[in-house]
Amino acid sequence: MALLVGAFVASPALPETSGQAGLVLTLFGGAVLAVLLQRDAPTLSRARSTTLTLAGGSGALLLLSTSFGLVAADAHPWVVAPAVAAAGLVLALARLADRA
Repeated sequence: MALLVGAFVASPALPETSGQAGLVLTLFGGAVLAVLLQRDAPTLSRARSTTLTLAGGSGALLLLSTSFGLVAADAHPWVVAPAVAAAGLVLALARLADRA
């Protein structure tokens, strides 16, 4: 899941023709992976689950907007930094969820 979020955050650096296909593939792959991993997920309280989901979603969107800004400034190689940060964020949140 962390790699999918990282790829999603790096999607603004993709060429214009492959941007839509990559986005659809990332969203579809994430949905399938979430369904497959749901049966092995630990039982979390509703508040903790909501907090972790909101933290991951808002963090990924913040890093996605940073990625768009870097592409607009013609700093395409630097898009890797927010992508790696997004993958690290999701991985850290997943480890927090596993501790419960």
